[in-house]
Amino acid sequence: MADNIRFKIKRQLSENDTPYWEEFDVPYYDSLNVISALMYIQKNPKMANGKMTEPVNWESSCLEEVCGSCTMVINGKVRQACSALIKNIIKETGSKTITLEAMTKFPVIRDLQVDRQRMFDGLMKVQAWTPLDGAFQHQEVMISAKQLTDHELDQLKVQAIIDSDEFIYDETTKTVTGIGTYMTRDLAPQQSPNNSDLRYTLSECMTCGCCIEACPNVEKADDAFVGAAIISQVRYFNSHPQGEYLKNERLDALMGEDGIGNCGNAQNCVQVCPKHIPLTESIVDMMRQTTNHALFGWFNK
Repeated sequence: MADNIRFKIKRQLSENDTPYWEEFDVPYYDSLNVISALMYIQKNPKMANGKMTEPVNWESSCLEEVCGSCTMVINGKVRQACSALIKNIIKETGSKTITLEAMTKFPVIRDLQVDRQRMFDGLMKVQAWTPLDGAFQHQEVMISAKQLTDHELDQLKVQAIIDSDEFIYDETTKTVTGIGTYMTRDLAPQQSPNNSDLRYTLSECMTCGCCIEACPNVEKADDAFVGAAIISQVRYFNSHPQGEYLKNERLDALMGEDGIGNCGNAQNCVQVCPKHIPLTESIVDMMRQTTNHALFGWFNK
């Protein structure tokens, strides 16, 4: 392995300025990643030709592939800079020159930093949130003796029926006996393990923008197609017992302009997703849901 690694970085002062390239040499060590190399260049902004330049601008936060802010195009592939180990890139490409470019489907702020606001606008468009907070109320008939938890006892005390004639309460055993009497309890919506596992996978999306960058249906930075990540988040919230409250509104948003109809099923998104989210499965599922909504959604109005 060479003592130095050559970094070729595409620089740009702002979105409307002409881009240009600068090259830097960075000392190699086994755990070197792209962010570490950029930190070195920031402290030592000397180009490979010996001339000094301005430090390179980029964005990062968590440094553990969670925040999605350090997404950039590395040797022609969109990915996270924090998890891009130089030794693995060299092994993949066979080249000891690392090229870094900003994503092209987002407005450039400066150098390698882009504005990902379009993704957050997409989440707002499809109302990617749960409008309900807390648990639902559930009523059950107290016929046989039932031992209650402290939480259930507190709820009965709030309802002021723990001392009523309809209940027989044994304080020692915390047991209540009622005869045909309703007791109201707060319960969270029931969820199957399979749905919970799927939603956990879908929830790992970090709006990094990799799927937008790789999508051939997004042609430029001002293209308004919401993209695979937003479509997948509709699937996530529509499958949640509380998030389902806005299901029809989300489907209406996806069926509108720049929604799921713009997807060309190229499947590039699922190949570049750093979290391995089943984006194509989400797209197929949402196509099915929007079709059913278009055909039968008027029943819900």
